[in-house]
Amino acid sequence: MTGRFATSLLVIASCTLSSGDDATVSVEPNPLGVTKLVVQRSERGGDRLYELRGVDDHDSELARVQLRTGLVGELGGASGSELAISIGGVATRFLSRETQLFDLSGTPIASSPFLAIPAVASTLEHDANIIVQSQPVPAEEPYVLAACSSGNVTSGVTAYHCCLRITFNYFHLMNHPMLPNETIGLRRQGSACTAQDGGPCSGGTCYYGPNGFSRSVFTQPGPGQYARIYAEPTGFGGGWFCAAEFVSSDPDPQLTQFTDVAGSFPAGQGCPGGGSGAGEWDL
Repeated sequence: MTGRFATSLLVIASCTLSSGDDATVSVEPNPLGVTKLVVQRSERGGDRLYELRGVDDHDSELARVQLRTGLVGELGGASGSELAISIGGVATRFLSRETQLFDLSGTPIASSPFLAIPAVASTLEHDANIIVQSQPVPAEEPYVLAACSSGNVTSGVTAYHCCLRITFNYFHLMNHPMLPNETIGLRRQGSACTAQDGGPCSGGTCYYGPNGFSRSVFTQPGPGQYARIYAEPTGFGGGWFCAAEFVSSDPDPQLTQFTDVAGSFPAGQGCPGGGSGAGEWDL
């Protein structure tokens, strides 16, 4: 099985759907046969749980999105989010220290038939700040790819095959103290210690951390899968994307396009203000 990740720009669409502890949302006609969404929210043992299920006329489940916010064992027991998306029995799981905004734009799951249903995208955004829609990239925007610098990566961590393209950064991990080898990481780049829209923020509420990157979103490999980070042409203007995928055999190192980068940015840093979020932006 191959899973592909390609970058795009984020847009946050307006939503008008109301939300509650439990809700049912009607769905426009779609190729999957989803006729309604069943939304449930709860709290359990200090965790916040959100679940959206897409069902058909017979209430048979066709797809499910589950978001748990709380302590995440694979992130050293730190506070974070665990997002699991199952469509047609195929599951994809994401982990992040981010707890307020889960941005999936630019990942292949965002363009899946289920998340592409307008009612699904708007409900996820309105209810849980899960962003799946993305904006077409202007043809005139330059796409300059570069290998990461050591200052882009946390000290003590190596980002393998690290690709940086203006606002996006893909890499994969090996010999990480918590995450398995071949885990793919995605970060978004902005101005240091700012909100997602570039505005002011305080401490841990900032989206972009002291290194100018968002909290990483990690996708773990399945059995026998290997990470591949590569450059993909945009199809216009000689531009390129950073892209990533899981493949079934270890990529030939001679074909690697990006270098491994040992980090030098000090670990454990936060942003000014109450609750600095120290360490939350570390890889």
